[in-house]
Amino acid sequence: MSRVLLPLLAALASSLPATAAAQATTPSLSSPTASGQVAAAAPAAGTAPYAANTWHGSLLQRGREVPVGLNLRGNGAELWLPDQGIRGVPVPVVRNAAGTLTIRLDHWPGQPQLQLARSGEAAVLRGTFRQGGFSSPLTLWPGAVTLPPRPQEPRGPLPYRSQEVTVWGEGAVALRGTLTLPPGPGPFPAALLLSGSGPQDRDSTLHGHRPFLVLADWLTRRGFVVLRLDDRGTGASDGDLYSAHYRDLAGDVQAATTFLRRHDSVRPDAVGLIGHSEGGSLAALGAQALRPAPAFMVLLGSPAVPGRELLDLQLRTQLSAQGLSSAEIEARATLQAQALQNHRVGELQVPLPSSEIEQAWLYSRAFVRSPYLQDFLTYDPRPALQASQVPTLALLGARDLQVPPAAGAARMRELLQAPGSEVHELSGLNHLLQPARTGLPQEYAAIPTTLDPAALDLLGRWLQSTLAQR
Repeated sequence: MSRVLLPLLAALASSLPATAAAQATTPSLSSPTASGQVAAAAPAAGTAPYAANTWHGSLLQRGREVPVGLNLRGNGAELWLPDQGIRGVPVPVVRNAAGTLTIRLDHWPGQPQLQLARSGEAAVLRGTFRQGGFSSPLTLWPGAVTLPPRPQEPRGPLPYRSQEVTVWGEGAVALRGTLTLPPGPGPFPAALLLSGSGPQDRDSTLHGHRPFLVLADWLTRRGFVVLRLDDRGTGASDGDLYSAHYRDLAGDVQAATTFLRRHDSVRPDAVGLIGHSEGGSLAALGAQALRPAPAFMVLLGSPAVPGRELLDLQLRTQLSAQGLSSAEIEARATLQAQALQNHRVGELQVPLPSSEIEQAWLYSRAFVRSPYLQDFLTYDPRPALQASQVPTLALLGARDLQVPPAAGAARMRELLQAPGSEVHELSGLNHLLQPARTGLPQEYAAIPTTLDPAALDLLGRWLQSTLAQR
């Protein structure tokens, strides 16, 4: 959940992606046990010496351990990087004459690669993990990877239907995702979920959390049809996010809204948009051309300032929370501004605190020059928010360090004037609307809660009240 979420500082950082918000095109072949461990794959008969082995380990990322798992099966494997949404994804295994294994996931941000060999001193695999510009030693031990507890994620059997769908976005780009429908014939109100910045999968996977999976489940159980899509070039969707302009992404919002309005189970007059972070900006932008207007908008941790201003505020807020001096903060803010202005990310010799640690693979000149980033930097969401006549709920965390209060709640109160609109700054919550101690992104994975229940209850009451007036 965007999602977000802003991966743009990480484009300037030189650290490992702890999660790349992307969705596997192939479903998981293994599933967690009740203890949170992933079940081992069944042995394959007559295969190489490494076959039928289940391995686990971790990478140290900014003071926390990022889990890695590998189920070897003959000439292939199932890769587990749960912080990135990689859960039992099939990958090929290449073995050289010396017995070294190379495992690479090509269709993934940064193309994660493991090179491993069995260590002679113990029953372990040792080698190197690489993703984007990051490289780190890696040791794997026998046994299954343990997934962090995520108590809000739905477990089957589910009391609603789920369908795989394709929406034809702007320029006839195929956007694929999941539609969940309450039991019964309907028609039902509907919500389109819009993820935060960077390549996000339909579940808005990051740091081992799947906020849109949780939100879609919560809404569908309360009588909403919910559509969530893989972003362009992510998961099962076609296209390329970074070559897209904001006008293309706004067109995608309009196409997905039209898809919902034409669905037999949906009330066409009760379709709304729910966006997290940048997704809220795109919701307001896309809504301008929708006729009729959406029934509602919900902005979760969304900014109310231009992207360039947001990145500066975000950087200063996070550095201050980490205890840096005013001089250090000013120096790094100047470096960031120069890199964005001159398209020269290579000038940054000191790591910046990443607003999206998982997106560090974006450390590239191509990204800084991309139409997507340039539109993000220059787009001002304020005119669309101020002109909107759509009832809008804005929920922002008081401990949000990615969209700080100066860029979010304080401005939203001035801009949202449509009848029925409300702005709430929620005490103790971070950018993902989790209960947080500091609000720093480094905390996200360690927090079991994916979405604060009180925030969800507030959302539910507002939706019920807003739709009752239609």
